[in-house]
Amino acid sequence: MAYLYSSSYNSKSQSYVLSSLLDEGHPMLPRFRSALLAFVVLALITLSVFRPVQADTTAHALCVSGSAVNFTQNWSNTALITTNDSWAGVPSVEGYRGDGLTVAIDADPRTITGDGTPVLDVNANQTNPSDSATGGVSEFEITDPVVALQGSGTADAPYLIITLNSTGSSASTLAYTVRDIDGSSDNAVQQFNVQYRVGTSGAWTNVPGGYLPDASVGPSLTQDTPVAAYALPAGFNDAGTVQLRFMTTNATSSDEWLGVDDIVITPTCGTPDPCAAITFPYTLPNNAPAELITAIECANANATADVINLNGQTVTLTDSFGDFSGATGLPQVTTNITVRNGTITRSGANEFRFFSVSNTGNLTVRDMTITNGGGATYSNNGGSIGTQGLSSTLTVINTTISGSQNNDLFNGSAIYSNANFTLVNSSIVGNRGGRGTIAAGNGPVLIQNTLIAGNSGPATVNGAGGVYFGSVSSATIVNSTIVGNYTGATAATQSGGIFANTGTVNLTIHNSIIWGNRNSGNTAPQVVNVTAGTNTVTNSLIEDGIFGSLDSDPLFVTPITA
Repeated sequence: MAYLYSSSYNSKSQSYVLSSLLDEGHPMLPRFRSALLAFVVLALITLSVFRPVQADTTAHALCVSGSAVNFTQNWSNTALITTNDSWAGVPSVEGYRGDGLTVAIDADPRTITGDGTPVLDVNANQTNPSDSATGGVSEFEITDPVVALQGSGTADAPYLIITLNSTGSSASTLAYTVRDIDGSSDNAVQQFNVQYRVGTSGAWTNVPGGYLPDASVGPSLTQDTPVAAYALPAGFNDAGTVQLRFMTTNATSSDEWLGVDDIVITPTCGTPDPCAAITFPYTLPNNAPAELITAIECANANATADVINLNGQTVTLTDSFGDFSGATGLPQVTTNITVRNGTITRSGANEFRFFSVSNTGNLTVRDMTITNGGGATYSNNGGSIGTQGLSSTLTVINTTISGSQNNDLFNGSAIYSNANFTLVNSSIVGNRGGRGTIAAGNGPVLIQNTLIAGNSGPATVNGAGGVYFGSVSSATIVNSTIVGNYTGATAATQSGGIFANTGTVNLTIHNSIIWGNRNSGNTAPQVVNVTAGTNTVTNSLIEDGIFGSLDSDPLFVTPITA
């Protein structure tokens, strides 16, 4: 082959120059090869640097600084998509042809959870969906522009993806319109489905409410199907990067174009309102302590008279919620709340009462069993229930309180009330430690149809085993039995039954039995009132017959012993 020394060449054969240079004997071959390699590298770099970006996959943040930033997308701006297979002008949205997702015709999109072979796809600037049969994803610049999906032999399951950041969101909702824009004679059964996943890879999960068995009409018809806002799954919320996928599948016969339009994703941002899902009267869905805690907090916030029904369940507390003049297992009651129909108990080493009632609070405990409140070293008033302030109200009805305890120097191993207190149809049994299993001040106090039995008080001065009153202007005991209570105090004024001390206590006892209550050494009467108040006793059996009562053996089935 002749060597080349001239730039002239035969126009019929433009390849002879390159052929000459590639001749193994050509003296310029090494230099040519180096230059050619440099050219190829430069070309590749240039293509890489200047190749148009095909998609903007920025995750749309639904919450920014605690404020909601809705995601919205319609297609009225036709400048968003101008080039085939480029989504660069549509932040957070991509369209895919759906290759390799299924080999079945009429596949249920709910069964497709993979990615297949992702092929970015959009046919830009289309104008007539009735004449378009390309399949995949297309942008139609019609009277009401839209991006639409159509299945085909290649586009097994075309779909749109929206990439979002759901950090800080809760209770997010999704709304959109599915549009059959194909007015041709085609009349396929065109399924539609919505899925989500956390992250940008992995299996997809169906969104409840996102499936339409046939979103198309026909033949020769079009329609819009608005889908009203519905809740996205809890796993979508506050999960970092998440994606939504809108999909159709290849149908039998000629597929129709389904537009996906007017997409709106609405989050709730900031701290979720735990009370949004609670209406009163409220029934606990389970026995988790957090459920009861939240219910009380919401009732307080509601500022109306509310009822919380434990639904016969046992709520076991293991730690205090807060300190309200003593560790307390539940939020302090500050409004009018009734807690009913269940059991509350304490487990573990932590010591705390269950209920505290503030000066503005009004607590009713009804149809309850309350056990193991306080603890042996619990150094506060009220082992199970305590009230504060002169305006609080406590009502206990048809309830059993047992196994409560507090330190000897404090009041009310079971109940301490400092204001309005009513105890009806209840049993206060087997509590120990403080001055009186029930300690009440100020009042008024009503104890009616109630059994107070088997409780023990301390050996300290002013101790009492059963009931301790202080400065109660009106204390009334009716149709009740106070029996078998004990105090370790030795003074003859320290009663194991009822002990009224400090201030003025006006005591009324009617139709009741007070018997077999003892102090250490059995030196004190059943009822002791050392205040300047009055004692009125009618139709009652009181051991030793004090205050004009009857001193007749009540003939209990089980004899009471000291």
